[in-house]
Order: sequence, then C-alpha cells, then structure tokens
Amino acid sequence: KHNGLFLALLPALVRDHEVIGIVRNPLALLAGWQSIDLPVATGRLPMAERHDASLARLLDETRTALSRQVIILDWCFRRLRDHLPCKRVLRYEEVIDSGGKTLISAAGLTGGSEPLTRRAVDRRFRGADIRLLQHHLQAGPGAWRTFYSDAEVSATADRWGQAAS
Repeated sequence: KHNGLFLALLPALVRDHEVIGIVRNPLALLAGWQSIDLPVATGRLPMAERHDASLARLLDETRTALSRQVIILDWCFRRLRDHLPCKRVLRYEEVIDSGGKTLISAAGLTGGSEPLTRRAVDRRFRGADIRLLQHHLQAGPGAWRTFYSDAEVSATADRWGQAAS
C-alpha cells in the first residue's frame, strides 16, 4: 500500500477515474502510527514527499515525529477534501458498521460481500499516550474536521481511556 503516493497523484487520478476515498478517525490513525514499522511512525511519507516538494520541505523543517505526523495527517485529509466531492469520501467506521454495504453502494456495485467487522481497540494503541495524541491533533491544523468533529475525537479518546483501564 502506498496511500501517500495515491494521495499525491489524486488530482490526476480523479480526471480519468471515479475515485472513492476512505477516511478514518484521525485519533485512530495517529495511535496506529505510533507502533508500526513504516516511515510514517517517524513522521515521514516518502512516496508522497517525492511528488510534493512542499510537503517534504515542511516535514524537513519540523522537529518531532508527532508534529510531522500531524502535518501528514492534515495533508492526507486536505487532499481528499480538496480533490473529491464529499459524497465520494466514506468514513471507515461507517463502512465497517454497514458490513461494507456503504462501500459497495458508493462503488455502484450490487450483491453481497463478506461482512466486515470492527476489531476491539487494538492492543498496540494501549501503549500510545492517547491524551497526548488527542492534544496534538486538536491543536494542529484541521482538514480532518471536514469529516470528523472535535467531539468525536474526544469521545474516542474517552472510550479508549476506559478500555485501557
């Protein structure tokens, strides 16, 4: 998967293809990025940076991995917001809650699919400082707010805080 490359090329892709974007709660993204063995864990998105020099420069100028991650997250959400109509952007949580039906419908397909299910809070999230991530996320740029509210992010942080107890 190269989500960064896909998003960097999105303006060209939408000219010739019907693209569907899927977004996820930004707190879940940040929490997940804390423990994966990919460049985004250190706040880099190499494939996207190769195609977007301004993103690369901004990341180069930013000191901490978490601050770079917030910039990357904002860049990703901004690309979807700026290049896709809202009806072509689906929320991951709604895709899962519908068992995949919203994705099938948005893609103009018919028939069933293997039901999708949401996993419980991933154990890897338990090692993340959810309140610190929430603070950085909500203090930073907010293209994600096109798709999620601050209240939804706070509610997710509250739920995870209870699950970790």
